[in-house]
Amino acid sequence: MSSASSKASDKLERALKYLLLTGPLSSYKLALKADIPFATAWRVLKVFSTKGYVLKEGKTFKITPKGVIALYRSCSDRATKIKALEALKEAWGYEGGVDDLRELLDWLLSEAEDLGLDLDGLCFSRPEALAGFLYRFAEEMPEGARRVVAYFLVSLLPPIILNGLCKGILSLDERGRPCWIAVRCPKHGYRLNFACDEIPKVAAFGSEAPGR
Repeated sequence: MSSASSKASDKLERALKYLLLTGPLSSYKLALKADIPFATAWRVLKVFSTKGYVLKEGKTFKITPKGVIALYRSCSDRATKIKALEALKEAWGYEGGVDDLRELLDWLLSEAEDLGLDLDGLCFSRPEALAGFLYRFAEEMPEGARRVVAYFLVSLLPPIILNGLCKGILSLDERGRPCWIAVRCPKHGYRLNFACDEIPKVAAFGSEAPGR
């Protein structure tokens, strides 16, 4: 990387970092906090807005989930990465741990090229839609990433509740047996492609599923 492009990248990362740490800022305040020229701050925010990294609200700009992930992707500072994960957890309303989100992002960043994924083209502002798209790669994900996908899939589609306990999306596996596509199980937590003990207790597929 050339010295000029490296400096430009540093400015972009620094601007995203300040938006993450301080919340919504005007271009003027961002220039002051990030120690960059006012004109540069405005140009950076315009680029970020086009990429979907920030959202303009009145006179200020706030970082979006896509911007948080872009910062996580670009920075090497551990403290900033942790802040990014915490911000993403809040923005997505995820009730699990930040380590699950870390596993999801690290898996995405390491496997995106092999999976043919354009990270800038993914819908990070709608975690339910993202989970629906990523489900096809479920068997390749680490366990924490699978929990995140299961969590949002359960909230994406109308769930079935078995015996007032397990709540999720039922389907049939390759052998024609009922199994959970995604489930919130009181014993096993959020799981994908899971056959739990409650399913065989249903006499017919869905026949004893109150809440369907």
